[in-house]
Amino acid sequence: MAEPVTRAFRVGNLKIYNQMQGKSEFVVTGNMKDWERWDRLHEIKVRTLTIGARYDEMDPEDMKKMATLMPNAPPPFVQTAAICASGRPGYLFSASSRFLRAV
Repeated sequence: MAEPVTRAFRVGNLKIYNQMQGKSEFVVTGNMKDWERWDRLHEIKVRTLTIGARYDEMDPEDMKKMATLMPNAPPPFVQTAAICASGRPGYLFSASSRFLRAV
């Protein structure tokens, strides 16, 4: 796993995370379990980058749907593996750089 990811887990505030998410990434049981904003994505007017990978928590089809619902979001960058598991931050850097140059 990439060092920035392991550092985030090491220094993150698990008390707050668990309160919001719950103890599992797969079943949300925290106070965000009923939080839903798909119907308001059209209100995001700034250029927005959606980025992820095939084996991340969010399904690539949902990422594509999210980008189509925001008026200024390009199609999402989706690589073949999970971003966190790949340990290859170059993918994120290149996609982020292309997005920022276009803004």
